[in-house]
Amino acid sequence: MIRNRDTRASVTAKIDGILDEWGGIINEPAPTTWGGVRTRLNKVEAYNSLPAIAAKDSGSSAREKINALLSLENYRKLDLDFVNDQFLLIGPGGASGRIADFVNFSRASDATYFDASGAMQTAASNEWRLDHDPATGEALGYRAEGGGTNLMPWSSDLSQAIWSMTNWTATPGQPSFKPGEAATLLTSLGGNGNVRTNNIAIPGSAVTASVYVRKVTGPTDANQFAARNASRGETWNIVNLNYDTLATTNAGGVKIATTEFLARRLADEWAQIAFRNSADISAAENFWLYLLAAGNTVPADQAALAFGAHIRTGAVLDSYIPTAGAAATRAADNLSHAIPVATEGTVAIRARTALGRGAQQVLWQADAGNSTSSNRVVIARSSNGEIICLVNYDGVDVVTLDLGSAADGLEIDVAFSWMQGRFAASLNGGEPVVETSYTGPVPALSRGFAGGVNGDSAWFGTIARTTLLDHALSPEQLQDIAP
Repeated sequence: MIRNRDTRASVTAKIDGILDEWGGIINEPAPTTWGGVRTRLNKVEAYNSLPAIAAKDSGSSAREKINALLSLENYRKLDLDFVNDQFLLIGPGGASGRIADFVNFSRASDATYFDASGAMQTAASNEWRLDHDPATGEALGYRAEGGGTNLMPWSSDLSQAIWSMTNWTATPGQPSFKPGEAATLLTSLGGNGNVRTNNIAIPGSAVTASVYVRKVTGPTDANQFAARNASRGETWNIVNLNYDTLATTNAGGVKIATTEFLARRLADEWAQIAFRNSADISAAENFWLYLLAAGNTVPADQAALAFGAHIRTGAVLDSYIPTAGAAATRAADNLSHAIPVATEGTVAIRARTALGRGAQQVLWQADAGNSTSSNRVVIARSSNGEIICLVNYDGVDVVTLDLGSAADGLEIDVAFSWMQGRFAASLNGGEPVVETSYTGPVPALSRGFAGGVNGDSAWFGTIARTTLLDHALSPEQLQDIAP
């Protein structure tokens, strides 16, 4: 702290560290005047949401504001702002730049994402994806997914033989919201009809299926979406899919209790309709995907565009994988970075959960850089949707903090601090969960992994921002920190 009787040299020594760190970050020479010092200090004040030092401030007022900065306990050391594609490293070796300048990222294939306009774009291999809400254009951050395979051989050309038409016609080559990939126009001939796939073999597994549709003409509530296990006749339906409200109801018939439906609005009146069944279908049985289900009389000339049919094993709705004649695979996202913590620290993360659950979904992990399940600190979402923070030492989970359940597709803020003898975490600013009974050693950490480790236990959601501090905040402070 700067005191009234401190000499100029003493004051200089106390603030030089901050000046030098931020000089390295913003690539500016050392300030030589009080005005230059004030300008640089105000950049740090602004970054930490503290009042600026005004040119007309009295000495005591300026000292008070500088002391607030010097005593700041939640001084940020590393900030990964994925939404704005920038990082800040504050401390020795301080630097700033775009995310790709700091992290190590790999993915051995291209992958799709939504841009701010609602269009679906394709990121090249080894290019991280800044995803957006397809309805609002809001930037969501880094999309982190494990590998996946689309089992539907022709995902957008519904005129191919894998698709069956009864009282409907298919005209490919129509506009879609994905540049370079056309939709198919489906037109009713009237009467009882359907558009469906022929048999798609599914290994014994949970399954998720989706398709993008857009009404062209006809009633707003006549289109349906259904799935059927061919050998057992089990059917799940979304009926009366109203293109204004996307209201859904169950058509009746045989419905498995573990089946869930999703209908969400996209840009330009497109909608994504999907279902996921979190229990195993049955070993190697065939599977049908209906776009407009049998059993309804549909007026002639009713028409809809269809695009991007996606069938995958597992109970998570992931990003679309285009196909053209055969199943296609997307590789896993892998993002890691150096961290300014060792045996104690704090991490605060804003993220959005996946659309579905399966195995444990890792939001963030820190370890010694060896990507193992031993000697690590982890934030994850369990298979039942619980947000958990855990510490593993020498192969044993010595601390597990359960923060409660988080629904699918939900934005969350998680703050977690750890040090020997005290571990605490808070979800969305709620009451902290604290563990003090374990007083043994904690792992030494050197590297962080965002959204999964080497493709395993992937988050399958988005990460907006990650902030790391080099010390453990108190449980009460975790409620106030936000990434």
